[in-house]
Amino acid sequence: MDTKNVRVWMDGSFDLLHCGHANAIRQAREFGNELTVGLQPDTDIVVHKGPPVFTESERHRLLAAIKWVNQVVDHAPYGTSEFILDQHGCDFCVHGDDDTILMNPEDGLWRLFRINRLRFCERGIGISTTNIIQRILSRSRCPTPDLEAAPDQSIPLQVMTVSC
Repeated sequence: MDTKNVRVWMDGSFDLLHCGHANAIRQAREFGNELTVGLQPDTDIVVHKGPPVFTESERHRLLAAIKWVNQVVDHAPYGTSEFILDQHGCDFCVHGDDDTILMNPEDGLWRLFRINRLRFCERGIGISTTNIIQRILSRSRCPTPDLEAAPDQSIPLQVMTVSC
């Protein structure tokens, strides 16, 4: 019996690595036997998304520690191409099923889709790095509840939720 080793590519900035990233990585790995994750450099992230929180080295170590990741490729370009897949021996790329995906026929992902080298994972968790940063910033501008007020009693969740 001839079993083909299916290699999958996924890339991204993976800044402030969170459960949404881990879920996407898990889904990507389910498409094949090996998962290679391309890590975009700080210079590209600054241009497209703003300054990253974690350094490239920190992001590399975090990704390498995820059990579904077989290899991390540093300095992956912002935008996947057929050349990148071939260079790393990957059969196809996995990307989140964003609303904006495949909107531009000039985009590299559009080409990968046309040649059947693109697969999609669900973004069902509804969390993003941007959401996390917005939460942190909004909470830093809002007063926090006095958690020391009643040390012997648990504070109900609605009391801990502060809106500004």
